[in-house]
Amino acid sequence: MKFNTKVKALKLIRNKITDEGVASMLPFFSNLITINLSQNMLTENTLSMIADNKCNMPLLKNLILSQTKIVERKSKPII
Repeated sequence: MKFNTKVKALKLIRNKITDEGVASMLPFFSNLITINLSQNMLTENTLSMIADNKCNMPLLKNLILSQTKIVERKSKPII
C-alpha cells in the first residue's frame, strides 16, 4: 500500500480492527481519498490519531467511522 499510488479507496469494514491496528496502518494511508473503517472496535483515539496525522494524508476527503465505539459528544472537539 505504501508504494501503490493507484489505490484511492480502502474499505476495511467488519475486521475487528482496534485503535492499535489503525496506528500501525497510518503510514499506508497517504495516497487514499476514502477510508471506510465502519463496524470495527475503534474509539476516539483513532479519530485523534487521524486528525494528528492529517498532514500525512493530504488527499483524504472521506473518513467513514459508522457503527464503532466512537461517542459523538466526546469526538466533537477533535473534529
